[in-house]
Amino acid sequence: MIKRLYVDNYKCLSNFECTFDHINLILGLNGSGKSAIFEVLRNLQDVVTGTSPISIFKSTTLTRWQKRDVQTFELEIEGNGGVYQYRLEVRHEAGTGERRIQLESVTYDGNPVYRAGLGRIHLFGDDHSEGPVMTGSWTQSGIPFLEHSSSKLVWLRWWFRECLMCLQIDPLNVQPMAEAADPTLGANAGNFVAWYRHRILPDMSAIVGLRESLRELYEDFSGLNLTGEEVQHLFLSLGVSEERGKPKFIQLGFRELSEGERALIILYTLLEVLRRDPDMTLCLDEPDNFLALAEIQPWLLNLKDAVEANRSQSLLISHHPELINYLAPSCGLLFEREKNGPVRVKHFEAETGDGTLTPSEMVARGWE
Repeated sequence: MIKRLYVDNYKCLSNFECTFDHINLILGLNGSGKSAIFEVLRNLQDVVTGTSPISIFKSTTLTRWQKRDVQTFELEIEGNGGVYQYRLEVRHEAGTGERRIQLESVTYDGNPVYRAGLGRIHLFGDDHSEGPVMTGSWTQSGIPFLEHSSSKLVWLRWWFRECLMCLQIDPLNVQPMAEAADPTLGANAGNFVAWYRHRILPDMSAIVGLRESLRELYEDFSGLNLTGEEVQHLFLSLGVSEERGKPKFIQLGFRELSEGERALIILYTLLEVLRRDPDMTLCLDEPDNFLALAEIQPWLLNLKDAVEANRSQSLLISHHPELINYLAPSCGLLFEREKNGPVRVKHFEAETGDGTLTPSEMVARGWE
């Protein structure tokens, strides 16, 4: 799980620091930096997994009221029996627009695992002893391309690829089929079927668990089925009537479902992964989009149960009263900016006593 995030010189995040628990609801006005932290996490994920070079940190993301040309990111991750710290410093070359890795480092419980910068890579063994030094890239992380690296670095690379998910689900853009499995779920969940092939399909217990969860949503739900060989299509199997005392089942293609139904299936599939993998960190921006009011609370209860049962992690951004009232008093983080300055964070403090406002009413009136 993510324990701490530090960001400096990225949009409105200047000397910004935030610590997280197993579940947090991030609150704040539009423009207060909520989505920016998920954007940072996605960018770091893309760099560490080799999806994008360092140019993903565009010059337009430099904090406008500062004149410094280095962006700094630190991420503390608890897992693999210890605490990792990943640090990245990106230098923006004045006049040319080029971006270079000034420093990229990984430590485990304070001991060195990997260090790179200025075109050189320093590796360390599992016992943190000095390893080989090699030529590295100025514009791309060396972490995804190292074939012979320590087991600690291998774990971190796996965590970024498969356990960190920063999503704003857009069911309108979800493809109903996939040519291959994909270990990483995209930012809008557009490759959900490919990710489902990788993460759920090989695990029969996950398939059974998901089927039981979705039976709470659909009467006579039979399952999610993938059909085809190389290109596989996702179908929903439902019982709709009876013929001579036997249930009759129909297959509905994923695109035949409503946008809300697609979103719900994705959300409940994510819950199944949270229940099974304690290393999962699920970041959801506005998960209530496309959901009916009656569907939000059951999903929230299931989310909290999944995180608490497995000690996984979920970070949420939402303006919805249902989420605010349920989560803000115990795990709300309030993002604030003064006069369009840097973002600062404080814990949400709910009122107590008779006649007090609900947390969502406090937020609506600006009294939090």
